Amino acid sequence: LYLFYAAVGAISSSAIAYQIAATFCAACGGYGVVRLARLTAPLTPALLAGLAYCALLNQFGGENGQAAVIFNPLVIAGAWSIATRIDLLRLGRIDWALPFGMACTGIAIAFKQSVAIEATFFGLTIAISLWRSPMVRKRVFAVVAMLALIAALPMLVTFGFYAAHRHFAAMWQALVTSNLERGYDTPLNRLWYLGVLLARLAPALAFAIMGVLALKRGDRLSRKVRFVLQWAIVALGAIAAFPAVYAHYALTALAPLCVLSAPLFARRPIGIVAWAALVFPALALGNTFHVAERLVSHRETPKFEAYVRAHTPHRRLLVWGVPNALYARLKSYPPSPVLFPPHYYEASENGATGHEPITELQRILEWKPETVIVQNPLAIQSANRTTIAMVQTYLRSCRNVRRFVLADHLGLQVQWVHTGCTG
Repeated sequence: LYLFYAAVGAISSSAIAYQIAATFCAACGGYGVVRLARLTAPLTPALLAGLAYCALLNQFGGENGQAAVIFNPLVIAGAWSIATRIDLLRLGRIDWALPFGMACTGIAIAFKQSVAIEATFFGLTIAISLWRSPMVRKRVFAVVAMLALIAALPMLVTFGFYAAHRHFAAMWQALVTSNLERGYDTPLNRLWYLGVLLARLAPALAFAIMGVLALKRGDRLSRKVRFVLQWAIVALGAIAAFPAVYAHYALTALAPLCVLSAPLFARRPIGIVAWAALVFPALALGNTFHVAERLVSHRETPKFEAYVRAHTPHRRLLVWGVPNALYARLKSYPPSPVLFPPHYYEASENGATGHEPITELQRILEWKPETVIVQNPLAIQSANRTTIAMVQTYLRSCRNVRRFVLADHLGLQVQWVHTGCTG
């Protein structure tokens, strides 16, 4: 994931650069959905399923550069390699598609380790299918081991690279320990958020079920349909397995749900009505139609950046809120490896980075940032009152303050730019 954004950033530090890259990935994901949907539906409803996938991305936070938009096409490629070869597997045969699909799945795991849940399901599907085939048992073990190694290779290379450069502990902290040591919601709150997320997914779930029921009985029980249905169940189960629940976690379940909906979209006229009932609310609930807010931000952002640049001659900048991309734009980096502001002011992020937030923030404040950008209000679920108080105390040394209004995925946000700060 970091390599992906580094490559985009090497081309341009503008937000539009990653949006273009993410749009390309969304289109690839939509194309993958079309290819899978063609297994059970004609071309037109398959295209509708692909378009539904792209529309639903916005409803679940995909327009904000979430990783799933980028790695979903790889997971879909892995699913495609199995769905299109599942009958071949039952005969004990494999071709180029399965190694290709497992390589794609392995790269997806390197983007987001939670993909390992779906990858495990893919692997079990292959193993069980081959076990039930006429293939010799020793060869089954060899083929499954080979495919598992292909899927694991990207992460093995990553582990080896960091170990060779003596940064294995930092990588382990980033990938494993950070998820174990951060704070999480109470079980009751988690259950509540999970219910809310499932309610938001309800239309896609309902249409997927109706899509399966729209198939003829023989097609409904085919191995291909059963595989996609099981994939959808695993993807939904993975959401419930996470210790925290966020809207963008649903992004990984959208592809199989849209594939299963394609047979419903093939039914005229109810299919077109169902598709419209799925797509247009998704666009409305996302940020697709928030044109006025975007225009405000489009006008204000150049003024905002120019003002910050002009009043930060020594490039000592602290961003206390969302627009932390400004660090890259101004090439100003505080003396701490912890740059993402929520790691400081979100209490649930304590322990996530391996660095004590109060100590790291104190180091930044001793650096005496000349400009501090404060979003008001901050998007906080559980506030770290100590670090917030430290910044508020520092702001008393700032001579000037100016208000800007910018937009992000949550709407218009007020940014207060404090300049002339001396600490």
